[in-house]
Amino acid sequence: MEKREKNKGKGVSRRSFLKGAAVAGVAAALSTGPFISTARAEVTLRTSWWAWEPSALLEELFPEFTKETGIKIIGDWVPFAQLHDKVAVAMAAKDPSIDMPVCDSQWMGEMVEGGHIVLLNDWMAKPGTIVKVSSFYPNIASFIGEYPIGSKKQYGLPVINDGQHLVYRKDLFEDPKEKEAFKKKYGRELGVPKTWYELRDIAEFFTRPNQNLYGLACYYSQSDDTVSTMWDQILWSWGGDLWNPKTNQVEGYVNSKAAVESLEFFVGLKKFCPPGAENYGFEEVKNAMAQGIVAMDIIWFAFNSAFIDPKASKVVDKVAFATLPAGPKGRYVSLGGQAITISKYSKNKDACFKFLNWLYREDTQKKFAMKGAPTALRKVLDGPDFPKIRPWNKVILESIPLMKDFWNVTCYGEMLDDEQKLLNAAATGSMTPKAALDEMAKRHTAAMKKAGYLK
Repeated sequence: MEKREKNKGKGVSRRSFLKGAAVAGVAAALSTGPFISTARAEVTLRTSWWAWEPSALLEELFPEFTKETGIKIIGDWVPFAQLHDKVAVAMAAKDPSIDMPVCDSQWMGEMVEGGHIVLLNDWMAKPGTIVKVSSFYPNIASFIGEYPIGSKKQYGLPVINDGQHLVYRKDLFEDPKEKEAFKKKYGRELGVPKTWYELRDIAEFFTRPNQNLYGLACYYSQSDDTVSTMWDQILWSWGGDLWNPKTNQVEGYVNSKAAVESLEFFVGLKKFCPPGAENYGFEEVKNAMAQGIVAMDIIWFAFNSAFIDPKASKVVDKVAFATLPAGPKGRYVSLGGQAITISKYSKNKDACFKFLNWLYREDTQKKFAMKGAPTALRKVLDGPDFPKIRPWNKVILESIPLMKDFWNVTCYGEMLDDEQKLLNAAATGSMTPKAALDEMAKRHTAAMKKAGYLK
């Protein structure tokens, strides 16, 4: 979600807690096995996340946790753009009312260095703990909840496994006349693009403004992390990178020759998008496909339900899903998803651990997945039923090995803001791709030095 739906696609939930648990309530919180509590619920946990479908689906399961443990849990969901600021303010104030903030992967540095969240390793090592780091795919667990990357220190656990992918109009792709016309023009069969260059040709082919049809919708907005996560996966597929994570060097990486070429390509796709595409964020990209005005969409998995909802979509029976294409130097997907963490200021930490043990039980995650959520639990992902639950779940499985994330340093907010603005400037034509990336290298280097990552 994130990636995300990141800023625009992020919402935060703040929490308040109910103090004064009775002995029976505490005992229930500490127990590791499911049971029916006859005691009055006297502990209330709050978790914060974005106001979107995955959080709504998770909330539907909360009554089962309360029935088993006697512990109440409240999901306080707020709009995407407010999540980080509300959590950050609460943590800075050492507010005990936020028990389990759900944090985006890039916040790990900020949350850990600020001393705000609990290290989970010792708890996961206990015999009664069900969830382990090995419960998730290694790259997902590391990018989402480990800090620093490679340290084996796990501060958060993936709530969902999200990523970007391709949604396309199969009615257009399979139309005999369209196939014939495409082959005549490009000399090859019309089909799901295997490379970004093929995707560009298809986007060009279906761009027909006089029919209110365009080839592609993707993220170009400077809000949240939209344009950044969209371009990052192209950058990586061109053999470039945002930085050197071992040395923290930015200069020569984010503005390398490969980076400039990848941004030139990305900016070139905009001519095949609907008017105003430079402002396309989460809702705009979703709506473009749902309203049937584009042949292809690049979007996060967490938004796909809108396409199969007859009340929201004009293309319910016309869409199909595919993994993103490859670039000249590889194939990558921007990783989404967020980590559930435990606040150091929570007065209900034992109840929080109880909740995590329940949340990551296989039966709980199966129910979560059956509701349509992109679970992160490996046992469920690898099970025989997962690919059948939603038409895009097979694509999730194909995308997981390709997923990659960007920096999670403490100065990520400043760096992300610069990346968003400069990429958008390149998309609007107010800066050339090279000028935008040279300026990005300059600003990111300054931010790294200010934060102490570079001398």
